[in-house]
Parts: sequence; C-alpha cells; structure tokens
Amino acid sequence: MRGISVLFFLMTLSVFGQETTYNLMLKNPCNNEVEHALIYHLEKSGKEFLISDTIGTVLLKEPGKYKLSAMMLGAEQEITIKKGKNVDTLYVVRIEEYLKLFPHPSLKKKKESKESYKPVNYIRYQCCGEKCEGTQIDYYNNGNKRIEGIFESGLPKGKVTFYYPNGKVKEIRMYNEEGILEKEIKYDTNGKKL
Repeated sequence: MRGISVLFFLMTLSVFGQETTYNLMLKNPCNNEVEHALIYHLEKSGKEFLISDTIGTVLLKEPGKYKLSAMMLGAEQEITIKKGKNVDTLYVVRIEEYLKLFPHPSLKKKKESKESYKPVNYIRYQCCGEKCEGTQIDYYNNGNKRIEGIFESGLPKGKVTFYYPNGKVKEIRMYNEEGILEKEIKYDTNGKKL
C-alpha cells in the first residue's frame, strides 16, 4: 500500500510540475510600486486565455509565443512563455490622455453672450496622475517612444506624436495654442501615410 501511495505522489508531482503559468506584474514608473495585474489576457491561435485566480495567474496548456493584451501597457505585445512558472514585470503608461467635455479654459476668459458660449470637447493629458507640464516623453516596455509632446496645464501645445511599438510614427496631432486639435495625420505600421 505504501508503494502505491508513493507512486501516486510522484505521478501527481509529475503532472503538476508540467503546468505552465503566467503572471503579469505592473510597475508604476511614477512611484516604482509593483502590483499584480488583474485585467489582461493572453491569445494564441485565436484562443483567449484568461486569469484563473485572485493574483492574476493564467493557466496554459503549452509554452510558446502568445499575444499579451493589457490596456495599461499602451499596446499589445508578443511574449514567449516557457514551460513552468513565468512572471513578467512591465511598466504601465506614464502619460494618459482623457477627454474634458467642457468648458475649454479659453472660453471662460471670453466675455460673450450665453448664446455664443458653447461647450467644446478637448483632450487633456496627465503624467503620473497630474496635469502634464513641459516636454514629456513616455516609452513602451521595449524602450521605443510611445508618445511625445509639449504640454501646459495638461493641454497639448503644438505637435503631439504617437508611435507604434516598432518605433514608427503612428499619428501626429497638431494643436493650437489653446490646446484644440487642428490637424491629425495617421500612419500604418510601416510608416505609410493613411
């Protein structure tokens, strides 16, 4: 009976020892805090692999190349997973854009009638949770630029450039002095104008 118990124990170790898992840790570049990522998934051959526990573990049947999708990273990326336990620590984005619905700061300064005072949608940018100031650059985890621009109180001033993870320009936005979008030029992943 003891021999059967030992054999069962060894078989259990063998089966569980073959398990392939992935955990994503996120490092905040603003304060260097690291935490478990709980909103992400992996994809391979059109199939999604989701988190299976409270610390963000994804259970996988096999090692190989997977696509990692996590909004807080700024882009999808390909990762290679080996047999056994896999843990990556990646930086979250530092510069984020958000839509400010109204009113635009320049409209507050104008003394006009209520009929001509119309709300304007405009984009603001925050760096580490605060309004972006001055020249700011954020990077992908591979070291390539993600976004670059000049800001004043969160408002973009002039040109803001977005990049693909491969380093090619994705989009150029031109803003006026009041931070209102005037022109937008988009490019494909090879740098060809769309």
